[in-house]
Amino acid sequence: MLVMSVGAQNIRVEGPTAVYTGEQFQLRYVVNTTDVKGFRMGAVPDAFEVLMGPSTSTQQSFSMINGKTSHTSSVTYTYILMAKKAGTFVIPSAHAQVAGSNVSSQAIKINVTNNPRPNPNMQGQQPQQQQRSPARVNRAGTRITGNDLFIL
Repeated sequence: MLVMSVGAQNIRVEGPTAVYTGEQFQLRYVVNTTDVKGFRMGAVPDAFEVLMGPSTSTQQSFSMINGKTSHTSSVTYTYILMAKKAGTFVIPSAHAQVAGSNVSSQAIKINVTNNPRPNPNMQGQQPQQQQRSPARVNRAGTRITGNDLFIL
């Protein structure tokens, strides 16, 4: 899997440039400061399903070398997506207010090809969801529906 890492002003997008249908992958937006407001991911094409996100993590680093102190910080917004159909698709720029300025990332182009080995979790999925009892636990990688319960 190739990873594309493109920086635009203060937002960098990281994600694969090629995936298979049915494959889950991470898409990350990294901002090199913690002064971020109103982060918005670009509109995700129908060819992808957003399974999770954004998950936000913050990193801060302090160092002192020969009496000189430095500080770096960043915020990462992570999404997990799944490719649903083959083709070449573009996820548009993400936008945020960073340190008082409006900035955006680059768009990311992802080529989706048909999976030579179909995901067994995806086959016959609709009938399984309709027949499932409320107490049943699905395996990782199954589709999230309106019948699923999330407790925060």
